[in-house]
Amino acid sequence: MASAREHGAFTRLDAELERTQDQADTPDEWDRLDRTRASILSRKQDERQNIVITSPMFGIAGLRRPRGARLLAATLDVCGFGGAFIPAGGETSVATKPFAGNPLTSDPARYARAGDFIAAAPWLGLGDPTIGWVHAAFRAMDLFSDPNVPLRVATPMLLVLPAGDSVTLTPVAERFAARLKAGRAFVIPGAEHELLMERDEVRSLFWAAFDAFVPGTPLERPGEEAVSRPGSQDEEQAEAAAS
Repeated sequence: MASAREHGAFTRLDAELERTQDQADTPDEWDRLDRTRASILSRKQDERQNIVITSPMFGIAGLRRPRGARLLAATLDVCGFGGAFIPAGGETSVATKPFAGNPLTSDPARYARAGDFIAAAPWLGLGDPTIGWVHAAFRAMDLFSDPNVPLRVATPMLLVLPAGDSVTLTPVAERFAARLKAGRAFVIPGAEHELLMERDEVRSLFWAAFDAFVPGTPLERPGEEAVSRPGSQDEEQAEAAAS
């Protein structure tokens, strides 16, 4: 069961979604591309036709002792260190660090472009996680560890997952998707965490899967050819992998 604090967070999310929808003058039924798990539990699900989620965090990759990390984060947060960065962490955005070994993308040009944006507007950069953030992330992941949660999701949902994600645990997300009544996972080989910062061939597979899942006419996207014309190889690959 979610705590009162977590219910409050979802209530604020619902209010923000409703405000955004009213301001944008969107129809009662609309599709959504998301980067968070929160929309899965949002009470506004019944007003959306489809949700596509990329790289959701159902588990944190790279932890040798997850239980120890969870206990340490909880203890430090309760002791008042929630605002401090994780050990060896800092406020420097990952996008401004060297490309080699970065956890976000295999595309050097898009990685450099993100770094240029941060250099021009430093306040937009995100540093390493804080202890409080990690503690909250563990609590949120607990919500989704309940095997009954995906069974309660009625909205059609596509989870697009990078096979090479070193930030989140793709296999855990796949197991969650397998229990969805009206959803599935589509894993893109060779992709890293930030799918839309990836190489064109990865992005093409993403948009092919998106267009195959969300009804409507595919659009040409800036700097790319249309990627999901009926009968295209990318779309056939996406539909075969997502089925």
